[in-house]
Order: sequence, then C-alpha cells, then structure tokens
Amino acid sequence: MIDAKYGRRLEAACQRPSGELLRRRIDDLPNDEYQRLLRAPEHELAQRLAASDEALGKFGRSGTSAELYREFAIDAEAIVTAAASLLES
Repeated sequence: MIDAKYGRRLEAACQRPSGELLRRRIDDLPNDEYQRLLRAPEHELAQRLAASDEALGKFGRSGTSAELYREFAIDAEAIVTAAASLLES
C-alpha cells in the first residue's frame, strides 16, 4: 500500500501555528469522511473540516478558503514519489 496522505502543501499547513490540530483531525477521520473532504467544495471545506472544534475552525479561517483548498488538494507528485519508492524497494 502507498501512503501519501499528506502532500507537500498539507504538510506545510500542519507546520503552521496550531497545525497539530489539523493533523490530529485528519488522522482521526474515518477514510470515507476523509475522501468526502477531498471532494468538498472550496466554500465548505473549512467548516466541514472543523466540525464542532472551535480551535480548528479558527485555524481553518486563518487563511483564505482558496489557500486551505489548495493545501488539502490531492498532491499527485507526492503519490508518484511514494509509488516510485515502493517500486525501488
């Protein structure tokens, strides 16, 4: 199995102040909910990601919805890199 859960932008978002809240939320998500978030419209992503966690909601609102949407987008390069390392092993 290839694990490419965190792309470069999402990893960078997790390094921002309070980014550990984002990482914990993503790590705790069931796969089906995570998949729905990947396909969520830009204007809904921060709200759906925060659920009822006010601190995470504040983190999600710390940038623009477009920035959060880009950070959360599938990182094709990370997937290709993970697949290549799997093939090399």
